[in-house]
Amino acid sequence: MAFAPDGRTVAAASDDATVRLWDVTDPGSPVPLKTLDDAGANVYATAFSADGRLLAAGSGDNNAYLWDVTDRAHPVRVAPPLTGHTQEVYSVALSGHLLAAGGADKTVRLWDISDPRRPRPVGRPLTGPNNIVYWLSFSPGGGLLAAGSGDGTVWLWDMRDPARATTYANLAGLTNSVWMVGFSPDGKILAAGGADKAVRLWSMDAERVATHVCAVAGDPITATEWNRYLPGLPYDPPCPP
Repeated sequence: MAFAPDGRTVAAASDDATVRLWDVTDPGSPVPLKTLDDAGANVYATAFSADGRLLAAGSGDNNAYLWDVTDRAHPVRVAPPLTGHTQEVYSVALSGHLLAAGGADKTVRLWDISDPRRPRPVGRPLTGPNNIVYWLSFSPGGGLLAAGSGDGTVWLWDMRDPARATTYANLAGLTNSVWMVGFSPDGKILAAGGADKAVRLWSMDAERVATHVCAVAGDPITATEWNRYLPGLPYDPPCPP
């Protein structure tokens, strides 16, 4: 399920091949708004755009779908199914004019939805995970894309140039499928949870990580050691004495 940014609408994906919208302005009395039945199989994930005008969904028919939900009671599918995946689409995420979809074919595909009526594929599919891509999450601002995989890893891609996205990191630590990943609102913490019944947290703050590494790495390299192993280079230890 996904909340719209204003917190007043919930979208729920279902194994009955539908997405249902509810008005939850009064949480004690949710009001059904619309049932979207465009997908051809189970719907596994939903995601709203930051302005709440678009809703994306991933389906077991190997496609992603996109609706204009500006009028919550009368959503309109604005584009043909987004194709390309060869197996089920398990996750979708939106950031700015970019839609990402991940699935059972172990890939993540990107679309430019600047014109939602004419989505355009962006770059090559992102690869790396060795199992199903269960979950996708953009960092605040969209600079990074995180993916949770069935192989127990979390992959991060640098999205500053989506057409040439590059691997930023491959995080391990979970011992089974990673089902969900998410960034903190300030982007400094990444959380992941899955089938091993644990949640792992990673710091995305480079300075904090460097301070921790230096704190546990042992004695800093001395000027004498530096000159012995790195002769001719100015003394510049990565961890200050």
